[in-house]
Amino acid sequence: YVISMVLLVLFIGHLFQVGIWAMLFLHLGEFNDFHTAFYHSMVNFASLGYGDIVMSEEWRMLGALESSIGVLMFGLTAGIMIAVMTPLFSRHNPRKVQVHRRHETRDDS
Repeated sequence: YVISMVLLVLFIGHLFQVGIWAMLFLHLGEFNDFHTAFYHSMVNFASLGYGDIVMSEEWRMLGALESSIGVLMFGLTAGIMIAVMTPLFSRHNPRKVQVHRRHETRDDS
């Protein structure tokens, strides 16, 4: 349950960032509607690079910048997921529990 909630929050954060980029592209006049801007932004953010929609020469470096930020954000997400999962999984590792119990017995002697 915890892992699902953390992943959901992180995914919503990614969608929020994609939406901000889409609004920037709309503001700059690159696209006529939010749906197209959001699609283009999602392709950039995920570093897919379909190339089916291309920005003008004046603003196309923003696509590369968004892609770079997207890679960093997905890396950050992976790091957060590992940080959340490690303590959860270590509690359920029987080997670690046995080692921990052995140390407790030695300390009591």
